[in-house]
Amino acid sequence: MQFDISFPAVSCTLLSLDAIDISGEQHLDIKHAVMKNRIDTNGNMFRIRMDQIGTLKLGKPIQKHGGEIAHNETYCGSCYGAAVQSAAECCNSCDAVREAYRRRGWGLMNPDSIDQCKREGFVQRIKAEEGEGCNLCGSLEISHKINKLSGDHYPGIINPLDGVHWFQSTPNGMYQYFIKVSILQCV
Repeated sequence: MQFDISFPAVSCTLLSLDAIDISGEQHLDIKHAVMKNRIDTNGNMFRIRMDQIGTLKLGKPIQKHGGEIAHNETYCGSCYGAAVQSAAECCNSCDAVREAYRRRGWGLMNPDSIDQCKREGFVQRIKAEEGEGCNLCGSLEISHKINKLSGDHYPGIINPLDGVHWFQSTPNGMYQYFIKVSILQCV
């Protein structure tokens, strides 16, 4: 599936591509095979020069425990209360903190208070893109392979979808699988 969509009033820093498949599974902030281009209010793309002039020069990253990272210490940034998997979860970038907040359904109200966002200049990027829009283009791959689909193992059972690979060669397509679960009792 190919797409090319312009959002004249949403900056690229704030725009993400999410998808939900027919089963309801969410795929958040898809980045592979997707390109974001900054555009002006008329839809014209900016020429972006990649230079590091004026980037922030901050101290060492702040660990979850509140202190700066020490020599030979592995960095584990705080998720600022939004960790979902475990208390040991690390958010080592502003995007990781934003993703943890998104998984919780929280809004990131003050990114300047987040060490990772300060370090990466997140607020400065938003300010630099003020009044801009974003063009999002790319493709989503819906081809897929079913490696294994089975229930309990029984001798001689055949799982007809195991190893099936579907390649989508046309621009439109839909795949549906209907599974019937039967409860067997062995006597």
